Amino acid sequence: MTISLNLMWALLLPHVVYGAYQQGFDKFSGCGQVPAAGGPPVLFSSQASGEWEPLLTDTPNVLDAPTNLTLPLALPDSSNTLGCNAHTAGFFNGKVALLSRGACAFVTKGLHAEAAGASAFLVYDSNYVLSFSLLGLSGTSRPPRIPGYLITRSQGEALLATINSGTTPMIFCNWNPVKVWFGLPNESARSNDTNVRVSNTGDATMAW
Repeated sequence: MTISLNLMWALLLPHVVYGAYQQGFDKFSGCGQVPAAGGPPVLFSSQASGEWEPLLTDTPNVLDAPTNLTLPLALPDSSNTLGCNAHTAGFFNGKVALLSRGACAFVTKGLHAEAAGASAFLVYDSNYVLSFSLLGLSGTSRPPRIPGYLITRSQGEALLATINSGTTPMIFCNWNPVKVWFGLPNESARSNDTNVRVSNTGDATMAW
C-alpha cells in the first residue's frame, strides 16, 4: 500500500497495544504493571489515552522530554477517590495516581493530579468494558501536562486489591507516537527512517 501525503509533516498515533511489552517496539501509547518478580511490564488489556497526549511530545518545549516512566502507583486520600477536588500539595510526587471515574471531567482529574506532583494518572472505569476510546478535552481549562489513561473497572479493582494487600504496584507508561517527517529542507536535522505499519481496528473503512 502506498500512502501519499501532501502535508509538511504528519503525526501518527497507533492504537494502544496490550499484552507483554516487547523490547524495541516502543512506538505506542499505554500503561502496564511491572511484575513483582521483574521482567517486562504487562500492558493493560484495554485502555484509552488522553486527547491532549500529542501536546506532550510535539510542541517545541517538549520535543526532547521523556516519553515513558516507571513509577509507583498511589491512591488519593479516601475523601477524594474521584480526584475531583484538589489534593494536598506534593501528595503524588514521583508517583502515578489511581483515580475512580465519575463526578467530573477527566481533564479536571488530570489537572488536580498534576498539581499534586503526579507524573501520570490512571482512571479506572465504572464499567467492566471501557466506556470511551479517548479521554476528550472539555471545558475551558488548559490540558493536563501529564499523560492520562482510562482502564477498565476490573483492572482498577485488581490494582486496588494489590495496594490494599500492602504491595505497591510499579506502573510503566509510554506515550511515544510514531512521527513521520517528509518534505523537509536539506539543512534540517530531522530524518525519516521509520517503517510504519498502519492497521484499522474500527468498524468502518479507512480511506487513504
